[in-house]
Amino acid sequence: MLPALLLLASLSAGAEGAACAAETTPPAGAPDAKAKTAGSARRRSPRSRAGGRAATGHDTSPTAGGRCVDTVAAEALLAKRKVRLTADRLYVKKLRHELSVFGGYYVSDLFDGTFSVGGRYTFFMAENFGSELSVGWSRLRTGTADVIEEANNFDLDLEDRRDVVRVFGTLVYSPLYGKVRLFAKPILRYDFFLAAGPGVVVDPISFGAAGNFGVGVRFFLHQAVALRFDVRDALFRQEILSESYLVNDLSFTVGIGLFLPLHN
Repeated sequence: MLPALLLLASLSAGAEGAACAAETTPPAGAPDAKAKTAGSARRRSPRSRAGGRAATGHDTSPTAGGRCVDTVAAEALLAKRKVRLTADRLYVKKLRHELSVFGGYYVSDLFDGTFSVGGRYTFFMAENFGSELSVGWSRLRTGTADVIEEANNFDLDLEDRRDVVRVFGTLVYSPLYGKVRLFAKPILRYDFFLAAGPGVVVDPISFGAAGNFGVGVRFFLHQAVALRFDVRDALFRQEILSESYLVNDLSFTVGIGLFLPLHN
């Protein structure tokens, strides 16, 4: 719509410019307007010319403030507006699917830090909104299990069941899209996003609902490939020795995403 309006405005400005040129061009055989103006100026006294400027407060030449000057100014403003228009995105996400794998570090409130790997599937309903399904897996690690068992005469029985599985359904919102250039390298387009949604966490000592919140950024390497960095906070409850704790487990991951279809 906007390009059509700009084209219409340009054609209108061109028509007005042609009309202005026709008005200011003297017909064949007519005395030269410049010569006539010069003769009139010679016949007028310096006092009358000064008085004319003082009375009006501005130049009273035929072109000052006329339609020709207005047309030129309009064309200049139109050209500036064309330059300010936002270019189309080089990497479009709307109605595309993203499949990604990730790996990173998982920080637990009650246990030791460990690795985290998994995958995500995201469908983008609009350029700035998407829905994501993520599955993460890690192994529970703790250096205090023996101390807890000896102090409480209780067996935690963690040797054969240390798997931790996290499944989340997340709404993704991308408020910022831009480009960056570092160390004279090629320009990289990036997409900053926020994520939040519910899910479940299954580990040896808990099974229940959880919340998932985080931020991330993806750098587009190609129309179909993006490098992702995510920080996620999993909020849920864990129970140890009949004591329930509300924990915030953080994960820092790096992943690679593939967009389908392969082109915008």
